[in-house]
Amino acid sequence: MDILNNMEERVYRYNPTKVVLLIGTIDLLRDTSNEEIEKNIDKIITQIKKNRPLAKIYLESIYPVNDTNNSKIDHSMVHNRKNEDIKAINKMIKKIVKDEKIIYIDMYSLLEDSEGNIKTEYTKEGLHMSDNGYKVITKTLKEYLCK
Repeated sequence: MDILNNMEERVYRYNPTKVVLLIGTIDLLRDTSNEEIEKNIDKIITQIKKNRPLAKIYLESIYPVNDTNNSKIDHSMVHNRKNEDIKAINKMIKKIVKDEKIIYIDMYSLLEDSEGNIKTEYTKEGLHMSDNGYKVITKTLKEYLCK
């Protein structure tokens, strides 16, 4: 996991009071097991708590993807990511936040359509956010971070 191997550069050097994590989706490309993803996320949180004990940690759910036949979708970008895997990992993330007493932000539910895919208006090509998607994310993050 790239973040795990680069915590000094990505987190510690900034001495943050709040840390927002969105992690796990790249690991799906690498065929990393869900259990290994869970272990890596837990290691990241443990390291942040150890090195920045006063920082408040927020862990976002992994966002849904869209691999439908919509003309906007680029299947090579979505690659082998599947929403059922993402939902399973998000379930593990919910357990981690409970065990670690950190804050969970459920973005998946805000971004999904009635079929469980990311809404086409929220994505550029099935994976990355469009401006509309970022508006939803920004609004939600502000609600958590500006308290």
